[in-house]
Amino acid sequence: MENARELLLMVDAVSKEKNLPRSEILEYIADGISTALRKSFPAGAIVHVEIDDKTGHIRGWRLFELVDSIEDVESQMLKNEVEDEVVENGYVWEPIQFNLGRQHFNIIKQVTLQKIRSGSKEHFVQEMLSKSNHLFTGTVKVLKKDHAIIDYLGVDFILPKRNMMIKDTLKIDQRVYFTLEKDRNQYVATRASKEFLYEIMKSEIMPIEEGHIEIVDCIRVPGIRSKVLVRSHNAKYDAVKTCIGAKGSKVKSIQNALNGEHIDIIQYTDNTAELLVKLIAPINVHKIIIDQDAKTMQITVAPNDLEMALGKNNRNIDNISKFLGYQVEVFSTSEWNSKEGLEKTAYVHYLSQGISCDEELASYIYSAGFSSIEEIAYVTIDDELDELDNETIEALKENAKETLANKKLHVQLENNLSLMLLGFNLDEVALLEANEIKTKQDVADLSTYDLQDVLTDIDTEKAKAIIIQARHDLEVVDAAWIEFRRWEVSYQS
Repeated sequence: MENARELLLMVDAVSKEKNLPRSEILEYIADGISTALRKSFPAGAIVHVEIDDKTGHIRGWRLFELVDSIEDVESQMLKNEVEDEVVENGYVWEPIQFNLGRQHFNIIKQVTLQKIRSGSKEHFVQEMLSKSNHLFTGTVKVLKKDHAIIDYLGVDFILPKRNMMIKDTLKIDQRVYFTLEKDRNQYVATRASKEFLYEIMKSEIMPIEEGHIEIVDCIRVPGIRSKVLVRSHNAKYDAVKTCIGAKGSKVKSIQNALNGEHIDIIQYTDNTAELLVKLIAPINVHKIIIDQDAKTMQITVAPNDLEMALGKNNRNIDNISKFLGYQVEVFSTSEWNSKEGLEKTAYVHYLSQGISCDEELASYIYSAGFSSIEEIAYVTIDDELDELDNETIEALKENAKETLANKKLHVQLENNLSLMLLGFNLDEVALLEANEIKTKQDVADLSTYDLQDVLTDIDTEKAKAIIIQARHDLEVVDAAWIEFRRWEVSYQS
């Protein structure tokens, strides 16, 4: 009993020192004893230890799971061989009589101390996170190639290399800001997260801390540039102006805390097109084409703005795409004009063949917004084609219906259209067909060399680009891709 009393007194002392619940420390010690005792049993044995929190008395059991068929003799027993009175929760509990030696005590000490350290840190972290301010200032204690160790009030936190900003050049004893994030089963320091940026902004801008201004979201390349979306919940505050501050004072303070990271403050809007224009600023967007069904956006910019819009390794536009939930493609105005010319040529030929009219009339119909034979056949088009008389319109409708009835012809026309939209001219389409290359899928299955074997005049880069485009299209749209509807928003330069 004397030893039991000493154990409880030690537990009470550790509980006060480490600010840990008494029950947790007893559990840690019990786990340590269990670990030590398992060394005395064969591998696979299940050992359980409990410590009475009133008396300090220690008891141990070896557990056997009750099963119908034994797979592990060290941890299982057959159900039909065991009396019910010794069973508890599906296990047989066999009391252990044990005497702990020096070797056992070393293991118990090691396990218990490790668990106390982990438990103490976990409680400390939870206490840190319970506060409204999650921005912490620590001291660089250790510097390694792939991480640093930050000391905060005597507790060490790992700052992995991936969680540092690009321009971070840390030194021993340097004071640094950080926030915490969960990495697997432990908390680590970070300076690269969006939350770190938010906490910096909260510390500098009181209306954000008070809830008058909300940080909706942001796109961040840590240490380089962030685009922060904000909105006001109080008419007293203009969200953007407040965050920027008088003569840019607030945003400059934030940038200084982030090693010069450029901060763009943007007024949030739930209009996707407007938001895209704001996110890509200062680049001027000339045109936006949105396909709601396929979740794609195509934008045009001036030729000298194209590289900036895309960013290094397409990083800028990729980040915007992820943020908006749309696949955003960027074209220069010259590229787009060429693309539009290609599309118009393809659709005019498709319509002229499908509704049996000359290309001038097909061009007029396409310009009026009709791009499929089905539309001509079944949609009311009289109001849109006001330059045509009713007799001509009815004739076109009948021609369209005849084409649709001729499934072989209809499929061929649609296949030809898909090939022309990839960039092939009529002569090239004819050559492809003669070589049994009739669909976009057929093109996608080709190698560059295969395509050049058929079209001997096509250069390597164009062949490669067409094949890549075909594969890309098939990944993002289905066989009914031609049926999509688009709306267009134009922005003036």
